[in-house]
Amino acid sequence: MINKTDFLSNLNRALKVIEKEIIERATICLEMAEKKLKDKDPFSTEYEVDARVEYYINDDNEPAHTFTDSFHYEQTVIDKDYKMLFDNGNGTDLHREGNMPLLDEPYCYLLHDLMDHSMPRLGEKVLIIERIWADMIYSDQKGIKVNENGSWRGLVMAEEGSYE
Repeated sequence: MINKTDFLSNLNRALKVIEKEIIERATICLEMAEKKLKDKDPFSTEYEVDARVEYYINDDNEPAHTFTDSFHYEQTVIDKDYKMLFDNGNGTDLHREGNMPLLDEPYCYLLHDLMDHSMPRLGEKVLIIERIWADMIYSDQKGIKVNENGSWRGLVMAEEGSYE
């Protein structure tokens, strides 16, 4: 029989590592994208950085997707606002809801999200999670403005966030 608290404590530690790696990758992508815009890269008009975390269970020996969460990053990581990832740093259990068992260390946001936002649909199936996939999605985007006569010009991001 699986000890729920032990399982969740171990899962929490694994998800904390994934959170840290997501932030590291998002920071690299954002810095690279900002450099492309600053250097007036001819392709780069805009960019997006997203992270997606997917959870899979082994239900009757059949892998089944159970829950997905996505995070969108702009300047937030560079400004040290991690969009809920990481705790507040003072050791409090900021992400633990009253219906969640007390673990041996504070809940990370990903475990909070899995436990709080997927319930009751997921329920005790959280104890048979077999795989977790984390994807970093970096989109380097080019935009053009096409005129009525078919002529065109590349779009450029203006100071206020619109395109000219």
